Formats: sequence, structure tokens, C-alpha cells
Amino acid sequence: MVRVKDKSTGKEYDLQPIKVWELKPKNRPNAKAVKIGLFKNPETGKYFRAKIS
Repeated sequence: MVRVKDKSTGKEYDLQPIKVWELKPKNRPNAKAVKIGLFKNPETGKYFRAKIS
């Protein structure tokens, strides 16, 4: 479970990510990768992405 904020509604939820992947710049070999997760809002049913720390 990860605490994430849905930017469309402004509310925070404790959700399990559906999918997780890393984003890393291709032109900088020493740059850190950022983890991104795909989540589904339990109230509206809409999907959104959020950074996972």
C-alpha cells in the first residue's frame, strides 16, 4: 500500500499500484530513475499516475 494523492480530486488514498515502472533519462547515464505507479481512484474509477517514493 502506498499513500498517493489524486490530483484531479485533491484527495489522498492508500492504494496498491496496478503497475510500476521506472523512468530514467537516456542521455544522462548517472541520473537516478524515478518510480511511477498506475493507480485507480476508488471513488470515480478513473486511472491516474503518481510518483512512488
